[in-house]
Amino acid sequence: MKQFAILLVVVGAGVATSQVPSGDKKLPLDKEFLAKAGSCVSSELEAIKIAEKRAESPMVKKFAMSLHKDHQSWTDRIAGLMKTHKVEAMAAPDKEMQEQVKKLNGVDAKDFDQAFLKLLIDEHKKAIPVIDNQAKNGTLADIRECAQEMSSELRRHLARAEELQKNPGK
Repeated sequence: MKQFAILLVVVGAGVATSQVPSGDKKLPLDKEFLAKAGSCVSSELEAIKIAEKRAESPMVKKFAMSLHKDHQSWTDRIAGLMKTHKVEAMAAPDKEMQEQVKKLNGVDAKDFDQAFLKLLIDEHKKAIPVIDNQAKNGTLADIRECAQEMSSELRRHLARAEELQKNPGK
């Protein structure tokens, strides 16, 4: 199972991966984590922008606007860390995420909110173990600290998305 929607190029030596496997893949650490996190945040931002325009429920729309602000903040922070650690990544989502965004954009208005929330929940559930691994096992303190903060915020996003999924008007 894919951990993130990614297209990346990692520049520099010393890219570490955890010895803790995720399925048959190792979870990314440090510079590799930054590249994947940057791509993931960028990919989710595309879906969030669609939700800002198309969400039917005012609460889902408000949540999307809040997510946009948070994701933009993380994009800026990750970009700064990538510059510091000389990591480059392509911001374009991979084909799987492009398909998910395309499907989301094509969902009927009456089904949009639930489709968006499901996508968001699924992506956050995939991202949290990767971020937690970086927060626990990362060797670069600034990236580890960033992951700790991201983990806490992603859990809040996940909880709110699950709450809205049950009751979009609340």
